Amino acid sequence: MTITNPSQLPRLHQIGSTGLWGLTDHQSGELSYPEHANDECQAIEDASYWFQHRNHCIAKLMQERIQDGIVLDVGGGNGSTARVLRDAGLDCWLVEPGASGCQHAHDRGVPTVILGTLQEVQFPSQSVSGVGMFDVIEHIEDVGSLLGEVRRVLRPGGLLAVTVPALPWLWSSEDVYAGHYRRYTVGSLRQTLHDCGFEVEAANYLFGPLVLPLLACRAIPSLLRIRRGGNWQRAAKEHGADGGLMASGIKACLSREQRRLTRNKWPRLGTSCVALARRPLERSNA
Repeated sequence: MTITNPSQLPRLHQIGSTGLWGLTDHQSGELSYPEHANDECQAIEDASYWFQHRNHCIAKLMQERIQDGIVLDVGGGNGSTARVLRDAGLDCWLVEPGASGCQHAHDRGVPTVILGTLQEVQFPSQSVSGVGMFDVIEHIEDVGSLLGEVRRVLRPGGLLAVTVPALPWLWSSEDVYAGHYRRYTVGSLRQTLHDCGFEVEAANYLFGPLVLPLLACRAIPSLLRIRRGGNWQRAAKEHGADGGLMASGIKACLSREQRRLTRNKWPRLGTSCVALARRPLERSNA
């Protein structure tokens, strides 16, 4: 079944005059995420070199691989990535279980915003061309059911794009505060997607220049119990939202990483992993 409008999905209804879509029986699901994190994140993400770099890389990778059809940004928070994907020419719908994130996304200009989880919405089988889950699956203890639902709604050959925090030895109090269950390696992410029935097209590290700063400023202080997570003033400074010399230096390093990625030169290590996978094509019995 081809869908072009949320009104074709029987479980959805418009929420007042807000332009949002929702379900009468929406529940938050199994996502482990701080209650006010979307509001806190909204305050820093537009000025953050981290969000800018991640969204630029995601948009380029997906734009090159999807020509038409709907793309779902699942667990897309405040819509910063969905907005960039739409600006890149993709028909991106945001599916987000947090009401404040949905409102921020709508205010940001994302025209199709659905309050709910992917499992609740019940998209028809094989109805979408792409699914993105950007820093989502680390918040879910058992990712198998979610990835199984993603595989169901994707068309044969449809694209799944995933980003996750990388390197278990970079675990810190920030991971605990954010509700992470794990950090990945390229190998463990590739294995997770393979085990859930996807054909992995590529898996690489991202944010190579941030490995040492995160180790020095987060992982080691957390190990020594001299740092606690959840300080959003500190997070704003670390994301470069306040500007300054350090932010300028990191931006320059990330710009260099972007130039290298255009030549398909990925960092050997990074603070994030990015993977591209496909739902396998249907095989004929003939």
